[in-house]
Parts: sequence; C-alpha cells; structure tokens
Amino acid sequence: MKVLFDFDDVIFDTKAFKDFFFTTLERRGYTNVRQAYEEYRKKPAPFSLRTFIMQVTYDSSEENVETLYEEVMSKCGQFVNRKVLDIIVSLGRESSYIVTHGDSQFQMDKIRLSIGKHLVHTIVTVPGSKAEIIKDICKAHPDEEIIF
Repeated sequence: MKVLFDFDDVIFDTKAFKDFFFTTLERRGYTNVRQAYEEYRKKPAPFSLRTFIMQVTYDSSEENVETLYEEVMSKCGQFVNRKVLDIIVSLGRESSYIVTHGDSQFQMDKIRLSIGKHLVHTIVTVPGSKAEIIKDICKAHPDEEIIF
C-alpha cells in the first residue's frame, strides 16, 4: 500500500502558518499584508514566500529578505498536524509519499523545516494539478493499493 499525502492543510496547518507570517510582517511595521497576499494569490504562479516578502517590504536586498524568510520559516515545526505525522511514521517511509502543489523551493523548505524529508519515500511538488503525478505513481505500483 502507498499513501499519498498532500502537505498543505493535511500535514501542515497552512492557515495558522499564514496567520503567523502575516503577524510577523505586521509586527515589523509592514501594512496591508493580508490585502497584498490576496492580490498576490490572484496571479497564476505558485506562491513563493520570498517573492511575497520582497513585494510587501519593497526590499530588493537579498540579505534582508533572506533574514525575514528564515525567521518565518524557522517556526515551521510548530504547524505540523501531529496526528497525521503519527500516521506517516506508523506507515513507514516506503509507504508514504507527499504530493504537493506550489513553488518547489518554498514547499521543500516547509517540508524540510517541519517534518524533514526522511519520513517519506518520495516528495513531489507540482506547479499545477496533481492528477498526472498521481497517475504516474499508480502506474509505477500497479499491484499496490494507492490512497490519496
């Protein structure tokens, strides 16, 4: 059996994480952060926290953006759904996959800093629909039950 987990809103409490990074930016004096997020999300490109920070802070300084990014990302471990994490651990690495949508670097950073990469067999990040990669995993394991 292979179990495919979505990362956002399944393993990771994305809503609480967003509230955290909104508050972090607002405490630093940046205004209209939530409104800027809503506007940013209207774009077809996957969400990138680094790009969003650059837009909100009007800062092109790589060092300043990276410092704020690291501050926010350092708290990723606080947003893990422990019940789902327990399921992943009980299933074992060979049975657990993550299939997630979004900016590849941002998604991989969230995974690495929250649960690590070692708990799952494969992590796949797609910029669009997950349908094709799920079909590919099913084809690769025709004799196994696949749960998503």
